[in-house]
Amino acid sequence: MADSGAKKSSGMNLAAPLMILAFLSIGGFLYWLNLSSAAYVDAFNEQRAAMEAEETVDGTPVALEDIQVDPAAWVGQQIRLEGIPVVSRVGSYAFWTEFPNQTPFLVRIAQQGVVVETGWTADAVGQIYPMSDSVLDAWEAEGILADENQRFEAEFATEFFQAIQLDLDRGDAGENENGEGGEGN
Repeated sequence: MADSGAKKSSGMNLAAPLMILAFLSIGGFLYWLNLSSAAYVDAFNEQRAAMEAEETVDGTPVALEDIQVDPAAWVGQQIRLEGIPVVSRVGSYAFWTEFPNQTPFLVRIAQQGVVVETGWTADAVGQIYPMSDSVLDAWEAEGILADENQRFEAEFATEFFQAIQLDLDRGDAGENENGEGGEGN
């Protein structure tokens, strides 16, 4: 019986150092993983930014006059609209433009961080989609429509244009691309 007690104590003597060694190994591994993943995330973000900067979306150039007759005929086609006027905003991510016959047409901005103002013009690439209650519900959930008034306004659209690329011309707004004052800066 004396032998089994000696074996127990020698096993117990190694348990604490082995446990500490295991914790240090796991801690070291997690530290290394954190450092290597941060480098990977940085490299991924740089590559993604470079790809987005190079990426330009192309679409078939179409005049607003061609769409005004039957916007539903253009559903599902990637098109480019040039020189569309911003007549009024609907929140931060949508605006109304007008066809040449002065019928309003809703444009939804899919790009993040793009702000439009009344009086500007835009070149846009995207697709026309039919408007529905489920689209309006999704827009409310995403925060595109801030309140019931904006939803009520957007309900008048039978179709809308989802702009995946928007190039703005501020006209005589006196600002350059960086949002700074006009000439002489």
